Amino acid sequence: MPPSPLSTVSKICLQEAGATAMICAIGLMGMLTSRWHPWLDLFTHTTWHLFWGAWVAIPLILWCMRKADRETRRAFAVRLIPVVGCSVMFFVFAKPWEAIPFAENDSRLSGTRIASWNVLMENSDLTEFEESLRAFHPDVIVLIELSSLHESYAQKLAVEYPYCEWKLLGAKGMGVFSKVPGTTIAMLDLAGLSVPAMEVTIPQPQGVLPLSLLAVHTFSPTLDPSRTWDRNTQLSAIGDWVRSKNGRAIVLGDLNITPWSYPFQRLLQNADLVDSRVGRGLYASWPSVLGPMGIPIDHALVSKDLQVKYRGLLHRPKNSDHRGISLVVE
Repeated sequence: MPPSPLSTVSKICLQEAGATAMICAIGLMGMLTSRWHPWLDLFTHTTWHLFWGAWVAIPLILWCMRKADRETRRAFAVRLIPVVGCSVMFFVFAKPWEAIPFAENDSRLSGTRIASWNVLMENSDLTEFEESLRAFHPDVIVLIELSSLHESYAQKLAVEYPYCEWKLLGAKGMGVFSKVPGTTIAMLDLAGLSVPAMEVTIPQPQGVLPLSLLAVHTFSPTLDPSRTWDRNTQLSAIGDWVRSKNGRAIVLGDLNITPWSYPFQRLLQNADLVDSRVGRGLYASWPSVLGPMGIPIDHALVSKDLQVKYRGLLHRPKNSDHRGISLVVE
């Protein structure tokens, strides 16, 4: 006699519950050991998704248990226990309370207005970015992955933002554009890895010390461990730069790291920086197509003596895999 529809559904649900428990266990082990090897650090890119996946799976498994017979319920319970345990740990790792918008966050407030965007080096259409700029009215703009395709746009932007510097180097390309009089820009080679960063000094009203901004693009982690090690070397150099500024410093750009990664947390602690996202939202910036289910790898980190008035995202682009970020600081 063929199995009843209910027993067939229960069997499928059991298989799915078992797969969920296994994925949660593997993900948790990866996070717990992420500082041991660059490959394991990649697990931190899934922290947010595993957190939500585990918490959604729990009520679904409980619902399936209600529909099952006593023997099958025991099998469900065996699979549910590790999912519950992992979900608690994911809660600790993901820190979802940091994404709750309870802090001041008003783009209309006064302060220095800064925008940053990884434009994607093969993207030749920056129309959407221009529209976002007109809406936000930044004083300083940081563009990452500038290539030869962006030469005319950089020249056009320089008319309105005359204090500027740019390098058209593709994946290593970068430009800073400011309309704040007296802004100075210097090229840096962080950690001697031949990846340009830009140190920007932004004058402030009389009696207020200038802002020191570091525009940076770190190596993206891949299955090649050397790229992750180089990224972490860059992060250490960023920390050294911040400590040399004695406050009023901003680190801005595509850091290619999530806030749940150990090297990121170490940077915040060692350089005494604050993640401007905290208390304002998740601000997932990559990949842009995933919207709020993406991950935040574009960051604005500020010294503790600076006041963040606003932190946001620019409009979702069609031609770049990153969303731009916006910041108002004083």
